[in-house]
Amino acid sequence: MFFVKNLFLSDFHIGDNMFFSKRVEQFITIAQKGTFKEAADELCISPSALSKGMKEIEGQLGVQLFRHSGRGARLTSNGEKLYQELFPHYQDVSATTKKLMLGFSSKKESVINIATDDAYFPDLASIISKIDSIESGILVDIKKYSNHLISDIICRIQADIFIGSREEENLPANIESLALSSKLELGAAEDIINSYKDKMELLLNNNIIQTESMLLSKGFERIKNLLMDKHKKNIISVPSIDDVFQILGDGKGISFIPKSNKNISLGKQHKVNFAIPPAPFNIEVRGKLYYKAEKKESLQWLIDLICD
Repeated sequence: MFFVKNLFLSDFHIGDNMFFSKRVEQFITIAQKGTFKEAADELCISPSALSKGMKEIEGQLGVQLFRHSGRGARLTSNGEKLYQELFPHYQDVSATTKKLMLGFSSKKESVINIATDDAYFPDLASIISKIDSIESGILVDIKKYSNHLISDIICRIQADIFIGSREEENLPANIESLALSSKLELGAAEDIINSYKDKMELLLNNNIIQTESMLLSKGFERIKNLLMDKHKKNIISVPSIDDVFQILGDGKGISFIPKSNKNISLGKQHKVNFAIPPAPFNIEVRGKLYYKAEKKESLQWLIDLICD
């Protein structure tokens, strides 16, 4: 079975068992759970992706590892042999890894990883400023992921929290979410926004500048359809909210911007003012906060800050 060892140790990943390939973790989890669905929920991947991975392994080994039935997935005799060979090593490495991780987590400094798609971006500046009064020795790392799957961000990239406007079907059962919302305002350079008393005229006589993430959000879909279909307006997509404010400050357009202290600060920096959008464009953009259910207790203080 030495060829099996090479096959299964060829794809390292970071996780609870960082020294084993994800295929080993998947194989053992299916064997223990007895169904692909339960194993997929545990591993934060879809059952179809899990099934595809096992079929690839079976194809490489030339043997069938699982026998499928209405009740689940049972190991074949070859699957049982493989499980018996791998599991003792897997168990030893898992125990050692957990021991090391406990040692690391006992240190005063810890890291909170926050991921966002930048479309729904709550007042993280003020949130972070409050963290020091609640927790000490905390490193907060915020990164933007525009196109990644939410399940990958939480489970593979291992962000503690993902905040965004996107939704994803068939999320694993151990990923929970909370609804968020923020009012949209019209942002434009001071001289432009002050030159229009009628905000509908402001809207219809200037280029619309939006982030890529905002254009992909369901909350903005109604505005986008009204602007493009009914009013025949062009919408210019840019990568980030910083790019939006740079263009607005140069007097080259207007934008629908979520209300937050971060965006107010950027507005002052670029001499951009805000106004309430006219009906029917005066809507809220909705977002969600995602996290692993098993981490909720340890992250509750941060969740409360974000949702406050």
